[in-house]
Amino acid sequence: MAASVIRAKLDLLVRLYDTTTGATVDERNILFMRDGVPVRPESRGAGIFVFINTGREDFLMRIAVFGYEEYEISVRYEELDAGLPTCNVFLMPSENTPRGRNTLSFSGTLPFLKKIEAVNLNKTLCLTSDINRRTGDISLYRPSAGRIDLDEDCYGLLSADKTSYVKIEIEKMITPQSVRLKHPLEGEFAPNLPIARIVYGIVHEDGEYLLRVCDDGENTRYLVRYEVGDEVRFQEVSNNLLKRTIKTPKLYFFDTGLVAYLTSHTTPELLANGAINGSILENYIVSEIRKTYFNNGINCSMWYYRDKNNKEIDIIFLLIISTTFS
Repeated sequence: MAASVIRAKLDLLVRLYDTTTGATVDERNILFMRDGVPVRPESRGAGIFVFINTGREDFLMRIAVFGYEEYEISVRYEELDAGLPTCNVFLMPSENTPRGRNTLSFSGTLPFLKKIEAVNLNKTLCLTSDINRRTGDISLYRPSAGRIDLDEDCYGLLSADKTSYVKIEIEKMITPQSVRLKHPLEGEFAPNLPIARIVYGIVHEDGEYLLRVCDDGENTRYLVRYEVGDEVRFQEVSNNLLKRTIKTPKLYFFDTGLVAYLTSHTTPELLANGAINGSILENYIVSEIRKTYFNNGINCSMWYYRDKNNKEIDIIFLLIISTTFS
């Protein structure tokens, strides 16, 4: 009897991470779509899924996981390692199904936006002790005890004043205290620079974006990096005010005429001199601002704040990025 030979070729390896924490995502019910057709890659545990004997033609992959925003990525094999094509996918937790932790969401629309991401300024992983520009090797240390584990491909190397960072791609860990970069750094870099995980946001073709990060309390500080056209900008955002404002909801009506009718303010005189004339005016201003944003295709993020002493701020806009560049 002739022997049968079964050949298996690994055509793609996918690693799933929670972008807010860096933890692997190893859910059982994960839907993978290849060009709109459901496929079932093999699970190898620890968030790793492999596609075997599926061919190496470029395709559009869509991933749906309960508790996370749906993710879409174009798989282009010319951009992947020919020996072991690997895609690291960073999933964003869904706002409606929090997974045991608080998150902060930043959203809006910015024309020509390409990417948005952030690093946690209060949770850096390690510091550099020496950078070899020729070889791309970086020696690392941690001020406190603990293992240095850089198992993702890309990290942020912060400047000394933590107002910007460059993205570094890790080729491999050489020793427990040193790594080799895929591309050597350009320019001069001082020692003792922090390295931080990158939290990735989602950007659509029309410039609509969503960035969701862990809420670590009032001292939460993130440095947001965004690319608009050929421009790269950074902006620090913190949670010391926003956390208190989002927990005080307030209801507004879009139709102030309906409000006047329901409260029996049926004449201009009653509306101008009545007991709720200030509330009606506030409602009108808020609704018109929101309508202006919506009519221009911009997702408007607004909050109302009142402290325990009843001091109020009627409208708070969270401005992460700007369309004006110097």
